[in-house]
Amino acid sequence: MKPIIPEGTYFLIADLSEFKAEVPDLPDCEEPYDSRFVKWMIKNKGLAAIPVSAFYSTAQKRNFDHFIRFCFVKEEATLKAAEDILQQWKLKKTGP
Repeated sequence: MKPIIPEGTYFLIADLSEFKAEVPDLPDCEEPYDSRFVKWMIKNKGLAAIPVSAFYSTAQKRNFDHFIRFCFVKEEATLKAAEDILQQWKLKKTGP
């Protein structure tokens, strides 16, 4: 995931455009990719995010379905747990 560095917010947006996950891209599916990705990530990785397309009208959802948003106003222990999940995920993707 490629982060989009915020200048002032409680959220970090990540671009999924170049990220290859085990979530099939179904172009004819009514549900935006970011929503399906977030559901997959919660179920398979135990990490939650917000699909950015949820904030757009039906006509605009497809323009934003490759972004997810993480909230970082959390307890230090929660942020550390999220970091651990992301690090483990990265290691599995790149291998030893």
